[in-house]
Amino acid sequence: MPESRAHMNLVKHLLDYVVSVWMNGDKGLVFLDSPDSPRQMKPPLVNGFTPDLFARNAHTGVTIIGEAKTARDLQSPHTENQIRGFLAKCVEETPSTFVLAVPWDMVRHARWILRIIQKDASVAEAQTIVLEELEG
Repeated sequence: MPESRAHMNLVKHLLDYVVSVWMNGDKGLVFLDSPDSPRQMKPPLVNGFTPDLFARNAHTGVTIIGEAKTARDLQSPHTENQIRGFLAKCVEETPSTFVLAVPWDMVRHARWILRIIQKDASVAEAQTIVLEELEG
């Protein structure tokens, strides 16, 4: 299914954030699930799901799993299952962080969803970040 412009915009913000904050400007080990990404640069499956972004900082060993969700997509059962799988991976593989990019008006709701999933799935120790101030 083709990705919406809003989703692609959120993925771009996610990529920019991860490269600047977590990767010291280096895109070398950042894998992006984008129509423009060559096959060898696509993220690996994580508990049965392909994240929008997967990165590993070679110097710190930190793994970043990133996902972008529009307001509509944030509400779906598929999204809940994805997030559960991604957070479980973050718990298994430390140090790691799950980064969620959503439109600015969905930030509070996204944080609430993450808290509920973390509690229900017993992955409260997974580090999560919800990007703020994004249009979409």
